[in-house]
Amino acid sequence: MKSARSRIGQRSAAVAAALLLLGCSETPTEPSAATPPQPGRWSLTSQVTAASGSLCAPLPDVGRVGQTTFQLQRFGDVVAFSMDDRVGWVSYSALANGPSFAATSTRSMPLQDSQCLAYDAINDEGWTWRFSLSGTFSDDFSRFSATEVWTFTDSYTGESVTRAFSWSATRL
Repeated sequence: MKSARSRIGQRSAAVAAALLLLGCSETPTEPSAATPPQPGRWSLTSQVTAASGSLCAPLPDVGRVGQTTFQLQRFGDVVAFSMDDRVGWVSYSALANGPSFAATSTRSMPLQDSQCLAYDAINDEGWTWRFSLSGTFSDDFSRFSATEVWTFTDSYTGESVTRAFSWSATRL
C-alpha cells in the first residue's frame, strides 16, 4: 500500500508533465507585453524630411529640427498627444493598435500666419489642410518614432503643398 505522500508526489509529477506537454512550465514567466504608454510628459524632436510646394504662409524647410514637450494621455485605444507649444505643432488623438498608432486632424492649424489660406465654407472652395501622424512605440512603451505629414490643397488649382516630419519622442 502506497503512502499518502507517495500518491501526492506521483500526482504532482503527472500535473507537471501535463503542463510541460501544454507548453507551460512550473516557473512563472514575465508577461510578454509591456504596459501601454502611461499618461505623462514626453520630449519630442521633429525634423522636416521632405517638402513640396510653397504657400503664402511660411513653412519649415527640409532639415529644420524642432523640439517641444507634450502631454500624452490614454483613453482605452486612443492616445492623445497634446502639445505644450501650440504654434508650429499639431495635437492629435490617435487610435492605437498594440504599439502602433495613427491619427488624422483637419481642425488645428500649426502656422502662425495662415490668414492667406482663404477657405469659403459655403462653396467648399479654397485651401484645405490635413495633418496625419503614424508611428510605433518601443517594446517597453518608453519612446516612439513616427511620421507626420502636413498636406495643404487648393481646390481652385488642385495644387498640393506637403511637409513630412520624422518624430522621435521619449517619456520624461
